[in-house]
Amino acid sequence: MTHSSALKKEKQLRLARNTSKSRKIINIVRKNTRELQNYFISNKSQSTSNEQFTYKTRTFTGPSCQKLTDFLKQKGTDDNNNIHDYYQIIHNSFLLQLMKQTVCASCKLIWNGDMSVAKREGLYCSLVFICCCSHEIKFNTSKQCLNTSKRDINVRIFAGFGHQGLVKLCAILNVPLPTDEDHFSDTLDYLLPTFESYKLRSMKNTVEEACKKSNERKITVSGDGTWQKRGFSSLHGVVEVLSNGPTSKVIDLERLSKKCSICTGLLSIKYSDPKKYSEIKNKHQCEVNHVGSSASMKVAGIHRLFARSKMLYNVKYAHYIGDGDAKVFPKLISDSPYEDVSITKIEDVNHFSKKMLHRLQKIA
Repeated sequence: MTHSSALKKEKQLRLARNTSKSRKIINIVRKNTRELQNYFISNKSQSTSNEQFTYKTRTFTGPSCQKLTDFLKQKGTDDNNNIHDYYQIIHNSFLLQLMKQTVCASCKLIWNGDMSVAKREGLYCSLVFICCCSHEIKFNTSKQCLNTSKRDINVRIFAGFGHQGLVKLCAILNVPLPTDEDHFSDTLDYLLPTFESYKLRSMKNTVEEACKKSNERKITVSGDGTWQKRGFSSLHGVVEVLSNGPTSKVIDLERLSKKCSICTGLLSIKYSDPKKYSEIKNKHQCEVNHVGSSASMKVAGIHRLFARSKMLYNVKYAHYIGDGDAKVFPKLISDSPYEDVSITKIEDVNHFSKKMLHRLQKIA
């Protein structure tokens, strides 16, 4: 046997051993991956305390995920039959470890190379894995929405996040910031109609669920409010009414503001350019919809929600669950939003217990 044929045979044996080893590694990785999927993704035939679900429809995904799923259905990018249609956060070093357990399609040896980022748009990346034999593997970290240049992951990050919140999240995860504040606002304006449409449809469905439960168009609701900052000096606040049940859902909400950012900004040109000041002042939609103290926002806001329930949903809020120290219920009684319904109050047990504890502590 010549020296060259011996080297050729040795190379073939080494290749066979490497291929066999690679297959074993791939089988192990496949098995471990399947075990992880079975752990994280509920089996459809498996009974749970909640509804039978896959990872995509788990309850902890929240309203924001549902909003964006609805948006993606509208854009034609969501596949309901694909149980793997979700994201995982993974460190780059683990991607390299995974690649090193595979066989290069070109040199037929265990992959050995490096990774680089060919393109980055927001949270989307186009990754390139280059083997030592110069063979390249390219793949994208997010799919592209149909009929648009936007990437799926960059659409999803705008639900439930302000720009500063996104900045903090990206800093914690050591991820480059996906967009600046101006582009963030522009994209949010683009998505807002879809969010609004889902919000209205979701609240209407909640009302119908509550009516079905009570067997009439008179339902029980709870109400509460929050402010932008503490101390009853906030210029902005939000109030909402929620359905009654083990999992309360928002039925209606209202934003109240004592200050308009556009009106405030216009003061700088009020005297220098009165014509432009008057033009913008008359055309813009003023954000101010509350006059009075910040503390009265809750009272005024919940009364508005009660007053418009008949017009929006053809329903009346006959029973109100509220705080014991709030002035909402006296307002609903003195200025009743309904002519033929007397609203009754159900005391919030948790709030009542807290008040009782504070009083007893004072006496002690």
